[in-house]
Amino acid sequence: MKKRTYYYLGLLASTLLLINTACQRDPNQFILKGSESMFVAFKDSLLKVKESLDGKNEANNLVKIPVERTAMFDKDLVVEFQIEAKFVKSNAPAGNRYQLQTNAGEGRLLIPAGSAKGEIALTIVNDTDFIDDQVQITITLTGTSQKEFTLGYPSKKRTPSTRDAIVINVEEDDCPLVISQFSGTYDNIVLNDMPFLWIAGVELRFVSNITLSTQPNTILDDNMFGIQNRAAAGGLGPIYIPTAIQLDPVTKTTNVPRQNLYATSGGALRSVETGDRPRGGISTCTAGFVVNCYVRRNADNSVGTTFTATYVKQ
Repeated sequence: MKKRTYYYLGLLASTLLLINTACQRDPNQFILKGSESMFVAFKDSLLKVKESLDGKNEANNLVKIPVERTAMFDKDLVVEFQIEAKFVKSNAPAGNRYQLQTNAGEGRLLIPAGSAKGEIALTIVNDTDFIDDQVQITITLTGTSQKEFTLGYPSKKRTPSTRDAIVINVEEDDCPLVISQFSGTYDNIVLNDMPFLWIAGVELRFVSNITLSTQPNTILDDNMFGIQNRAAAGGLGPIYIPTAIQLDPVTKTTNVPRQNLYATSGGALRSVETGDRPRGGISTCTAGFVVNCYVRRNADNSVGTTFTATYVKQ
């Protein structure tokens, strides 16, 4: 009787152990044979990334997304996919927020023979526009060059599949424009585009003291285009005033409205303006900015030169 009792207790313990082991098994681990074990899938199903490199608003963020296969390693495998990007709150398209790089053309990834995986290189564009809306990018596998493969791994209940798509949530990490942060001492790096006053194409460096204007979202540069440097060298007459630069808090761009810049020693006035030139960008997190301007001769409105000035806060 005791032996029979021990037998049944042992059988019960073994059964419970098997049940517990089965419950703890990864739902994506299977004992499959033949074509049932031939899968192509993303390594992850969800990623969260920063908009800019290291979240410091310095550069675009490059994200590498692995795609893996479970069989047929001796052959090249081309994996086809489609991509969709949208703003989460507004549901508006956000196709300008990424750049895609693959090794087999648009919407295709080559996993070469001898390799178990390939990578889709996705560059997140750091736009510095401070749109308070998260971007969501979804990449979905759509086919392979070897039809025996199944897209994604089967789930615990075998349907639907898992990891046949990946969702990348891009966190907005831009800073709002705070005008008071744009005062102080700046390195002013000027590139002159036309042969006027200086040789064209030569980068020149000045130091500017930026102050706040009484006008909304406007700052004043006391040394735009190196004006004080030229005055000190005797190349200018007595007329020069700080140059107003407008900062647009919505588009994060700069604009220089037309205004007198200086008079030469002979009395000829010059003015400066952005006009129809592309507006320069603003880095709201570092308080840096760029201006694009014309320098015009007031007498006949002719263009003396165009220049781009990059301001880096010291």
